[in-house]
Amino acid sequence: MRERLASIFNHYKTFLPRRELEIRKAGRVSRQIQPLFGGYFFLSSRGQLIISEALELVKKVNQTLSDKGVVRVLGMGGGKLPSGGDALIPIPQGEIEQIRMLADERDLVGFSTFVNQGDTMVITSGPLKGREAIIKQVNKRKKRVRVSLELMGTVREIDLGLSALT
Repeated sequence: MRERLASIFNHYKTFLPRRELEIRKAGRVSRQIQPLFGGYFFLSSRGQLIISEALELVKKVNQTLSDKGVVRVLGMGGGKLPSGGDALIPIPQGEIEQIRMLADERDLVGFSTFVNQGDTMVITSGPLKGREAIIKQVNKRKKRVRVSLELMGTVREIDLGLSALT
């Protein structure tokens, strides 16, 4: 999917963060890679991207990715260009960097490993090491940890993979 997006947006830089999770279905457990934010990817342009350009790009994506289409574009509303046209509102760079810090060079957020030290769970490796403050909930049975990230001024909770150090 990353390659298909890059071919459509060859004049733009794309970012499609994904996560690795263990999924249990019909008694079987498998590791799967899923989008970090289902239905979203990030696009970076050198200048202001006007809404009409964005909508044309969305049409291209929907034609190429027939199985999963783009429903809407975030940041559509309120930005004005000097020419009077509408522009997309950029996502603050700090919010993008917060997500990038969790992902590896393939834009994948892998499993974090933990160990119990008494009543405390300590992250020993993985993307959440040193970022324990964003952890909101732990589900050891499902091997997931829920974290809180801000995106476009809204706090979103996302599940990430977690494994115990044995």
